[in-house]
Amino acid sequence: MGEIVHRTLSSQPQILDQNSNRAIAEVLAATKLAEMKPRDLEFSIRNMEFATKRKSFAEMAEYSYPRGNTNVVGPSIRLAEELCKCFGNIQYGINELNRTSEETLYEVYCWDIENNLRVSRRFTQEHVRFKKVKGQKVREVLDDSRDIYEIVANHAARRLRAVILEVLPSWYVEEARAACRKTLEGDKTPMSERINKVITLFAEIGVTEEMIEKKMNKEIKDLIVADILSLGKIYNSISTGMASTKDHFKIEIKEEKKDDSLSGNLTKSE
Repeated sequence: MGEIVHRTLSSQPQILDQNSNRAIAEVLAATKLAEMKPRDLEFSIRNMEFATKRKSFAEMAEYSYPRGNTNVVGPSIRLAEELCKCFGNIQYGINELNRTSEETLYEVYCWDIENNLRVSRRFTQEHVRFKKVKGQKVREVLDDSRDIYEIVANHAARRLRAVILEVLPSWYVEEARAACRKTLEGDKTPMSERINKVITLFAEIGVTEEMIEKKMNKEIKDLIVADILSLGKIYNSISTGMASTKDHFKIEIKEEKKDDSLSGNLTKSE
């Protein structure tokens, strides 16, 4: 079964030895269990088909990310994690290796125990984020533990997704994506309810009906099933940190005129 493991390694030699011995024991136990109960591929496919028939899961299966003049659509981290569980005899996770006040060093990995295929990569994440202030990109240093956790977790999840997709068979992933799309296309929920749900979800991340209409180039009441599916992928990319609201929607800053009594000139407030 798949599991996300967050583990911090100490620099003390004695504790490192204990962690090393524990890790060796875990590897031996996992490989022994895989030998005793090898993967049943037909069972893995049935598990995947069962999961993809659930609408709530299918809605989270794909994301859409703008790149240049096109949109990149791909399997989400939620789909990748679920497919590991369905496939069986796979472990995956995030190990935090070291943290300072300025950066976090972590490893993402995915291990197919049965085939002895393991992919892992290490990354250093600075404790900073970038935001625009008056049209300028500003680098903000983070010192709040919650902010640091969120930025590390967001970047780590994307990189974990990538190593999982390297290990899972591509045909298995593509069949799951197709099954999820079929589930959503066959949804019999009235269109009015689906539109209201879209409005509610996007309102929670600061996207208005007007912004949705400009994005889709039509009035909200005229949205069709294909539009709902496209918006669902956009919402997934924003809610999971793959993209920001500004990446998908044009956010206009209203400008107001005010009288500058000292200079006699009109200035714009931002």
